[in-house]
Amino acid sequence: RLPTQEHRPGEPARTLTFGQEAAQTIVIFVTGAYAGYFGAAAGVVMLATLTLTVDQPFIVSNSMKNLTGFAANAIATVIYAFTTKIEWLMVIPLGIGLFIGGYIGPIIARRLPVQLLRFIIAALAFLLAAKLFAQAYL
Repeated sequence: RLPTQEHRPGEPARTLTFGQEAAQTIVIFVTGAYAGYFGAAAGVVMLATLTLTVDQPFIVSNSMKNLTGFAANAIATVIYAFTTKIEWLMVIPLGIGLFIGGYIGPIIARRLPVQLLRFIIAALAFLLAAKLFAQAYL
């Protein structure tokens, strides 16, 4: 079960109704399936999903996004490894880049004001969407 509010020592965590918990689980599952299959902007979609469904500070939602993104991609990699041809030589530089970004990203995110971090993420998401739109339709 995902936490629903920032836990403070001595305070009980807020609980969800069955319907709320089911809806939260379904939304997060669908987002994970999207991330595993498409990948494009999956981090931004997951971050938006977690920000809307989990009452946690932004930096915690971002950390949860990183963990769930890792899990979705690890599961997708196992499935693809057995069902299609993978260019494994491309995996090495991609993995190195992901490792470096996963290490450096949280260090930078902890030092930036939350509003600036949200703006940067949103701006980069729009730039990516514009690039993908241009590639597909122009």
